[in-house]
Amino acid sequence: MCLLVAAVFLTLAAWMALSAAHGAQIAALVIGGVYLLLGAILIASTGRRRPVAPPPPPASVGSLAEAFLAGRAAGQAMGQGRERG
Repeated sequence: MCLLVAAVFLTLAAWMALSAAHGAQIAALVIGGVYLLLGAILIASTGRRRPVAPPPPPASVGSLAEAFLAGRAAGQAMGQGRERG
């Protein structure tokens, strides 16, 4: 919201300065051209696509079994100091 208010005030200040120095028609052309250029830059910057990351390789059955057994061993190691209730 503050950025929009600042843009309005800066546009009005530019209009007053340009119209006093060069007339209303030149002021309108310059300010319109600046906004057109800004819009074109924003559209061009959002139009570029980012490269898509390659998908991760599928997990093999062996690595899944190994992860399961490691988790099971860690759970058993944590539970050895406690009583079941």
